[in-house]
Amino acid sequence: MSMTPRVLIVEDQYFVAVDCELQLRSVGIECVGLATTAAEALDIAEREHPDFVLMDIRLASVADGVEAAIVLYERLGIRCIFASAHADPATRAAGDPRGPRGRPAGRAAGCPAAGGARLVTGARRPPLR
Repeated sequence: MSMTPRVLIVEDQYFVAVDCELQLRSVGIECVGLATTAAEALDIAEREHPDFVLMDIRLASVADGVEAAIVLYERLGIRCIFASAHADPATRAAGDPRGPRGRPAGRAAGCPAAGGARLVTGARRPPLR
């Protein structure tokens, strides 16, 4: 990983994606792009080579986040953190063999992934100024 961890956010709800981006930036993680579909995610990941992907399960495409995570890992070796309101047992079971780095538990308030992303990347919260 680079000195500053780099993330690709894959989320079909714009305001959720932007909120996640802002929260991740606040803990020192660079966002290399926002994607709403599996195809966009693969395109951006091939171009930008992020350290990890914050992946929603339901996307604005036929392929879902689990399928996108499979392709990203198999083609590029990039792991995903699944961040989704869809955490039912069947969805979780489908994602387990795909090697997710973590699963924040739903989206109760904004993007819960900043803490999980800090754990995955080793990023520290920047000092208050």
